[in-house]
Amino acid sequence: SASTNPNDNKHRSITFSDVTIRDYAIVLGDHPNCRIGPPTTLHWDYLEYEPLSINEYEIHHSRRRPLRKLYVYKETRVKLLLDYGGYGEDEIKAASRTCKKVMRRRTLTGFVAPFWRVEDLLGSTGRKIRRLVTRIKAS
Repeated sequence: SASTNPNDNKHRSITFSDVTIRDYAIVLGDHPNCRIGPPTTLHWDYLEYEPLSINEYEIHHSRRRPLRKLYVYKETRVKLLLDYGGYGEDEIKAASRTCKKVMRRRTLTGFVAPFWRVEDLLGSTGRKIRRLVTRIKAS
């Protein structure tokens, strides 16, 4: 069926005029998907710079990095947390240990999870058999 909405045929676009850049501090995080070393996250507080026109931003910003270049190595994260985050080595080690513990539990859960279906199926089958036996005895 044809559209009766007069706005459907109009050209729609979106434009930007200014870009505001913010710097966030890196803090010790709690994300358990960090495989090696301490997890980091961005702090809620930020430093906001004066807005730039979109054209000025496009001229001066660096090129987008490939995903593999966005990885922050363990040593770099530790150095940032020690030098700029105000954390001690004990806090960083404790966060790393907690992260490893959670990852081990997730791995174990992933390994055991398929067996939960079997357990549920056996429990359900057992209940059905008991009901059937109860009905047979009652009749």
